Amino acid sequence: MASTLKNGPATDSVVFPPFDELPTVPSQPQGSLWKFFDKNGKKDELGTLNLLTRSVVLEASQEIKSGYHVQLDWPLDNLEFPGLGRRATRHVIKDMTSEGFIGLDDEICMNTQISSQWDSLKHVWFHHFH
Repeated sequence: MASTLKNGPATDSVVFPPFDELPTVPSQPQGSLWKFFDKNGKKDELGTLNLLTRSVVLEASQEIKSGYHVQLDWPLDNLEFPGLGRRATRHVIKDMTSEGFIGLDDEICMNTQISSQWDSLKHVWFHHFH
């Protein structure tokens, strides 16, 4: 039996195939839903985030009871001491005049694990690879 997820009144429902009918994707575990949201030959980058439409978010807001929230938009340099041997974010502003250009260039070096898990929405661990 297929699973249907109503995606809000402004959009069509999304119908997920039964687990046993999911296609086998080479080198991935059975049940992977890779490429499910790809449309018209265009690779999708959001996956199930596509389900978070304006109407879904509005409907979810009706569930708020206390007003408490969890901060997920920390500044890049929020952790002065990132821990686990990770480096803090570095921001260098380079004057480009020595290179023959008029202007400044920004260089940012960051570990995706030191703030709000910048990579978490695409973070998959399978067979020792992400």
